[in-house]
Amino acid sequence: MQLINYFDSRGGLTTLIARMRHHQPNMPVQLLRSYVEVLSRAGNLFAKPYAQTMVPQLKEGIFDTVLALSDIELRDLSKEVLEEIVKVVSSLLRRVEPTETTRATVEFFNLAAAYRRFQSSVVERRINGLTALAEIVARVRYHTHYRTAITPPQMLVYLAENKVLETCFGKGSHPELMKRSLDIFRFIAQEQKLEKRHLDLIWDAIRNAMRRQEDATLAILFKLLDDIAYQFDLDHLLYLFDRMAEIPCEEYVSPTLDLIKELGRMSYKAGSGPNSGIIAERSLELLWRCVLDESKTPPDVQTNARIKLEEMVADYQHRSQREPYLHKCIANLQNHSSVPQSLDIMRKILESYQVQTHQIDEHSRAAVIEVRYIFLSLIVFLWFILTRVLWL
Repeated sequence: MQLINYFDSRGGLTTLIARMRHHQPNMPVQLLRSYVEVLSRAGNLFAKPYAQTMVPQLKEGIFDTVLALSDIELRDLSKEVLEEIVKVVSSLLRRVEPTETTRATVEFFNLAAAYRRFQSSVVERRINGLTALAEIVARVRYHTHYRTAITPPQMLVYLAENKVLETCFGKGSHPELMKRSLDIFRFIAQEQKLEKRHLDLIWDAIRNAMRRQEDATLAILFKLLDDIAYQFDLDHLLYLFDRMAEIPCEEYVSPTLDLIKELGRMSYKAGSGPNSGIIAERSLELLWRCVLDESKTPPDVQTNARIKLEEMVADYQHRSQREPYLHKCIANLQNHSSVPQSLDIMRKILESYQVQTHQIDEHSRAAVIEVRYIFLSLIVFLWFILTRVLWL
């Protein structure tokens, strides 16, 4: 106690605070850590009136120093060191202010510290900062459970003002930044603030990755869309279908088809009204477009598109699409266009009908062939024979 009194009588703490407020240059992280370690032992010995005067100044000096660190200085600020600093400052603050106030102070500081690292020119540090930001956002997303001081509206404003998502997908970004933006997208969608401009950020990144043939980045971006698609509303889904329709078939890749099929499973988003089948229709239209001869789709992608289309129309959920695509296949046969693909699709559709059915709204396989497509059953049969002969 005598040492503390002597140190203060010589202007020690006042000088220390003044040094921390001077950022040209900043106090080195290791030196700051040493001072914080001393304060963790001495702070509890401060008299209450003295603590009420000095602790807020110490907090301001310590936090401001951390936020003012340059990219080079940030190298010494590990997660463990930052947590240690925050823990000591929190302990000091609780002596002079209510716990709720301290919690709010610490939460907003952690948010600012994460964003500071996210602003770094070093990719690894930016990823580290975004990871911390995403963790804070995830807690705010469930703020009633975690009792966070930061509210969802405050977080939405912070993300927008600091253009966090725009930075993740902007020029000079990194695939890992895009990947780790998932929780931020989920939060914005949960708060019903997801807009087309947010989807454009992802889609523009997809188009850029396609042009540069960056398959790993494409896989990350399509996975990101797939992971947040559950929280899309109908307008979001239709907008994505519109964006996918803008891509020429010759530029399609397998992850594009995976996304189309996954979005097609979300027919329930359209409700039970007149547009109840619109999601499946849009999904199948895009796959069908890739299957046709004139599409110039790469052979492996074309085959993949055909398989996915067959799987979708065979799904009981999409049974209303079976007959329309049988008609499309018939039209192709009549026009001598895309014949092998059409025959394969027809076979899969016919196989998807039950041999016998007791459902009022569903035809049996025999009824479909006999009543609607009796002459085509012969063609399909001949196709089977021909393919077997060729294989033999």
